[in-house]
Amino acid sequence: MDVGATLLAATAAAVLGAVLGAVWMAGRQRQQAALALQAERAQAQVEQARLQERLHAASAELELTRQALHDALTGLPNRTLFRDRIEHAISAGRRADIPSAVMLIDLDHFKEINDTLGHHAGDRLLEEVARRLEHSLGDGDTVARLGGDEFGVLLPQLRRPGDASVVARQLLAGLREPFQIEGLTLEVDASIGMA
Repeated sequence: MDVGATLLAATAAAVLGAVLGAVWMAGRQRQQAALALQAERAQAQVEQARLQERLHAASAELELTRQALHDALTGLPNRTLFRDRIEHAISAGRRADIPSAVMLIDLDHFKEINDTLGHHAGDRLLEEVARRLEHSLGDGDTVARLGGDEFGVLLPQLRRPGDASVVARQLLAGLREPFQIEGLTLEVDASIGMA
C-alpha cells in the first residue's frame, strides 16, 4: 500500500470515527434529554398530586365548615351562624347608628302536619317555607332555621324601626299562601315575635 492510500485510509477512519462518535454522543444526549424529560414529567405529576391533595383538603374543610353553620335539611344558616350574624349586625348598627330587627317565626300546628302526613311531608313543607322566606327578604337580610319548625330572620339595616313590622306582615302573608306538598294543598299559619 502506498503512503497516499494509507493516509486516505487513516483520514477515512478518523472521519468515520468522528462521525460515529458524534452519532453516539447525539444518541447519548437524546437519551439524557429523554430521561430529563421523564424526570420533569414525574415531578410535575407529583406536584399535581400534592396540589390536588391540598385542594381536596381545603374543599373538605370548607364543606365541614358549611355543614357546621347550615341546616342540613334547608341549607339555611343554623342557630350558630344566625347568632354570629346578629352579633355583627348589632356591632355595625351601633357604629353607624342603623337600626336592625330580629324576628322569630314559629309554624303553627306543624306537629299535626308531621303526625298526619308523616315526617317526609313535614320536611318538604319546611324546605318550601325556607324558600318562601328567603325569596321574601332583601339582599343582606338573613333567614335561618333554628330547629324544628322555628325560623329566625335578621334585618340588619332598617331605614326606620317601623319597617320591621311591614316585613313581618309580608312574611306572614307569604306563609299564608297555600303550599303544594306531595299533591296536597296545605295552609300554614305562623307566629312572629320581633325585637
